[in-house]
Amino acid sequence: MVSTTVYILAKELGVKKCSAIINKCQEHNFSTIKTPMSRVSPGLAGLIREWFSNPDDFQNKQPNSFTFLGANYEVHEWNEILIGVCRIMAEKEPEKFQRVLLSFRGPKRSYFSRNKKELEQHKEIPNTGIYAMTKLGANAMVRRSKDVIKRFDYNPDDLKVMAV
Repeated sequence: MVSTTVYILAKELGVKKCSAIINKCQEHNFSTIKTPMSRVSPGLAGLIREWFSNPDDFQNKQPNSFTFLGANYEVHEWNEILIGVCRIMAEKEPEKFQRVLLSFRGPKRSYFSRNKKELEQHKEIPNTGIYAMTKLGANAMVRRSKDVIKRFDYNPDDLKVMAV
């Protein structure tokens, strides 16, 4: 493996200031790391990635389950999280469900519809006749799921996603 630099790692990890990485290395007695151009061995680079990785970043990961309202649900695809959250909301809030979801729109498109032709890529929310737009990446799918939870006045932080 090839070594990298503090600067390149900061860019990769979205760390705004290289000094954050340098200071963390100094705290852990990696005294050779002093500038943004300091070379970082592959082993240290892995450690730095652990220190600065975002646990809510699901890009390039595969979902295996999510937990919401005390129950755990096994999933295999990212869209199953959104569909699962919507199914739960349909069961918990049947009187509000259609009104809330069908009014949930972006600036240019609907996110939910009774007409699947309105949605570029879609999946039906079981037993509701409503379709969800599912053409989203992993992070966007989790964000959309949390937005749905928030619209029903539940705490979006109660959604926990497990992915590898």
